[in-house]
This record gives sequence, C-alpha cells and structure tokens, in this order.
Amino acid sequence: MCTSLSSSYRCDAAGSTVRPGRLVFYTRLLADRNTSVVHRWYRGDQLRQSIRLEVPARRQGFRTFSRGTVVASDGEWRVELRSRDGQLLHTERFTVR
Repeated sequence: MCTSLSSSYRCDAAGSTVRPGRLVFYTRLLADRNTSVVHRWYRGDQLRQSIRLEVPARRQGFRTFSRGTVVASDGEWRVELRSRDGQLLHTERFTVR
C-alpha cells in the first residue's frame, strides 16, 4: 500500500494507519500466461470498489496498481488481491484516522 507511486514505481509506503485521501495498491506479479486479477477495496465489510486488472504473461514479472480514496471518517479498511477465479491471494489492512 502506497500513499503515492511514481512513474518508475517508487512506492511511498502507507503504513497501518493512514489519513483520509488517495491510496495506491501496488502489485507485482509473475504470470506464465495472460490472466487478470481483481483489487477489491473494502471499508469494514462494505465493498467500495472492485477493479479488474489485466496481467500479461511475462517471465520478468508485471507491475500494476489501483487507486482508492478513503473517506474522512475513521474506520477499518482492507484491499484484497484476488485471482481471476476469485481465489484470495493477498490482503492489506489499514486504519483511517
């Protein structure tokens, strides 16, 4: 999770507690065939947005990201990385204060 991400993929790490505003969920993947993944942004148990991202087959890996805006109210958030078929691959959790 990043507070900002440069064009050269330099991530300013967000930490476990963040202020309201824009965040970036940065993902590096290795895929031996073309596929897709989904970033699912949740506040509590409420899905706020779901973003499908295409991932081309590349031995050297592929980088992708999604952006989300966390609201001004306090709360627990998470972003899930899921495979094309819905398998949970990774979860990032953070608190907005």
